Amino acid sequence: MSIFYNPEPSAPGQMGMRHATLKNGKRVCKRVFYTDYGDVSTGEVTSRKLSFKTAPRSADATGYDFQSDKVVNWFCEDEEIDKLLAFLNSEVAHSGRYRVIDIEAPGAALLNIVSASSGEFRVAPRELAAFLARLGADNDLTDALLATGTGTAVAESAVVTRRRAKLAELRALMQDPATTESKIQPKLENEYWIFGGRYVDVLDRRKLTLLEQFDIPLVDASGHLHVVELKGSNVPDLIRDHRGKWIVGPDVHEAVGQAINYLRALDEQQWTIEGTFSRDLRIGLDLSRCFATVVIGHPLHNKLDEVDESAIEQTIRTYNAHLSRVHVVTYKRLLDDAEQALNFAEHQAGESIATDMQRVDGPLKVGVTAADDPWGE
Repeated sequence: MSIFYNPEPSAPGQMGMRHATLKNGKRVCKRVFYTDYGDVSTGEVTSRKLSFKTAPRSADATGYDFQSDKVVNWFCEDEEIDKLLAFLNSEVAHSGRYRVIDIEAPGAALLNIVSASSGEFRVAPRELAAFLARLGADNDLTDALLATGTGTAVAESAVVTRRRAKLAELRALMQDPATTESKIQPKLENEYWIFGGRYVDVLDRRKLTLLEQFDIPLVDASGHLHVVELKGSNVPDLIRDHRGKWIVGPDVHEAVGQAINYLRALDEQQWTIEGTFSRDLRIGLDLSRCFATVVIGHPLHNKLDEVDESAIEQTIRTYNAHLSRVHVVTYKRLLDDAEQALNFAEHQAGESIATDMQRVDGPLKVGVTAADDPWGE
């Protein structure tokens, strides 16, 4: 529960008032008000008043009408307040934790928004985010949030959510037998995170003629180049039988041969390419002994019914064991590995939020539940 304090007197002899909302319900709002009366000049308190008000919804249903003649008002004064507090202290085991906030403080407006986000008229997360964005237009708010474990974890969770949606889109695309290589490349070329956490950028292929041949030229944090060659997902002969043993099909051999030729060209033009990127683009690129990944096929499209996913994975793993600078992976394995990485990131974010919550000394009570509501509205 948030307690708001207004030090400005609104009536003669009033020395300030505190109020808190006990309940924001579908039909009524319940608030408690505590007011001191006395000599404002000396600060001497001569009397106190504790009042409770229950107000109905306003006619336009956007708030509560505390000026309505239907408002239920009950109050007690001076020693009656002490008796009430004595009763509550003896009967209520857990007093909870509270915040006292100046009603003129900027935080009061935000707390009013959050505390009103219950019941029928909730504040949408997007609206609250937009409000915070306006407050932190100079990035001070963003920096403050990211300085906390929870703020960073929330930002990471937002990234994970977006990436999960991207993975779902890609899975549907790869499972469609009509999907062609030309449809796949635009969906993958800027999603370098799918290929692993060590990559930090995708080179602009238009900057150099040779790079235009590559589907996705990835760069890791050390400036090393890794070439990705994308093939179709619908490859019926992804693996085939050869004398009773499974071997990769001709499409895989052809794609690997193409990747090897790319690597040879990079080896031959290493100094020219590195010099061009360093001189003209100010990019420190290292092309020594580049590697390539070939992404091809999906187990769903293999034409032999007796071939299951494990057989395909084992066959490609055996094939990769005999390659040194080229790695072959199916689209399913690529997306499965990316999802595992997202699961790990999501778990880490959850742990960060849980750790921050444990630093709070006791629970923060916000509002009053129906079970705790003595008026039963």
